[in-house]
Amino acid sequence: MSSVQAALTAVVNGRAASKVENDVLDFKEQKPQVKDACLDLAEAAVCFANSRGGTIVVGVADNKSGPDAFVGCDLDAGEWRSRVHQLTNPGLLVEVDDVVFADRRLLEIRVPEGLEVHATVKGYTYQRISTDCVPMRPLDVARLSEERRGVDWSSHSSGRAVEDIDPLALRYVRRLLSTSTDAARRKYADFTDPDLLRALAQAALKRLSAEPVDVLEPTRGTMSRRFPSYRLRAEVVAQLGHAVSYHSRAMDDIDKKVIEHINDYGEINNRTIQRLFDVDVYQARDILRELVGREIITRSSTQRRGVAVRYAAGPKFPDRQRTRRSTRSGGRRTS
Repeated sequence: MSSVQAALTAVVNGRAASKVENDVLDFKEQKPQVKDACLDLAEAAVCFANSRGGTIVVGVADNKSGPDAFVGCDLDAGEWRSRVHQLTNPGLLVEVDDVVFADRRLLEIRVPEGLEVHATVKGYTYQRISTDCVPMRPLDVARLSEERRGVDWSSHSSGRAVEDIDPLALRYVRRLLSTSTDAARRKYADFTDPDLLRALAQAALKRLSAEPVDVLEPTRGTMSRRFPSYRLRAEVVAQLGHAVSYHSRAMDDIDKKVIEHINDYGEINNRTIQRLFDVDVYQARDILRELVGREIITRSSTQRRGVAVRYAAGPKFPDRQRTRRSTRSGGRRTS
C-alpha cells in the first residue's frame, strides 16, 4: 500500500484528515470557481517544489474525518497539469492521476522537488514547513537559489586573514588535540593553520548534523563533496518558529523611512513603498514581507491581497517613536 493510500485509509477509518497531513502530503477541497481552484493548487505545488516535493490530494476536507471527509473533485487531470505549468514560474511539470476512494473521485497531484526556486505567475514564493505552506522571505529565496545552483559558501573565503586568529588560542587548540585519545584528532595538531581551521569548521558542522544533535544536514547539491554546505533541518526551523524570522539588527534606511511614514500617517501600503524607494510591486512586497516577519509592522486592513493592503505599527515597532509622536500631539495647545 502506498503512503497516500495508507493516509486515505486512516482518514476513512476515523482520523481527521488534518492529523494525517505531513511535510509531503496535503489534502485540499476544490474551490467552487475553476480559476480560483487552479490558483490555489498552483500555490500548493510551488510550496512543495520549493521544499522536497510532495503530493496534493484534491477532494478531501482536512477538517473532517471518516467517509464525510471525502467530498470529491471534478477537475480534469490533463487540463490541470497544463494549467499548473502555465501558473508557475519556472513552469512546473507535475504528475496528475484520477483516484477513486470511498466512492469519490479524487485528484492526486505529485509535485517533484524543484531544480530552481519556483513562484506563482504573480511572483509569490512559498515553502512547506511541517504541515504549513509559508511565504518565503527574500533571504530564504536567495539561500534556496544558491543551494539548488550548488553554490558552496564554505568553499569561499570569509575575507579574514589567518593572521587574525589569536596565536595563543591556536597554540592551546594544538595542545588539546595532541593529547586527544582519538588518533585522527591527534593528527590535526600537525596541520598548517589554514588546514587546521578548515578541519575544525568541518568537524563542528558534522557534529551538528549527527545524532543526537541532528540540527544541520548537508544540502542535496553538495552532500557528495569533501566540504559540503549545510542547512538547518526543516524540523528544526519549524520548532524555532519566529526565532528564525526575527533578529535584532541596526535600523537601516528602509526601516527609518517606513517608521517615519507610519509615525506621520499611521499606516503604509505597497503603493507607498513603491513611491518611497522607487521599486516595483514585487520588490515592495518583499520589503513589506520582511518587516511583517520581523513584527515591525502588521496588517491593519481586512483586505488580504493586493497593493492596497494597509499595514500599521506591529508588536516590535519602536516604542520611542510612537512615544515622541504622542508627546508632540499631547503637548499642543488648544484654544
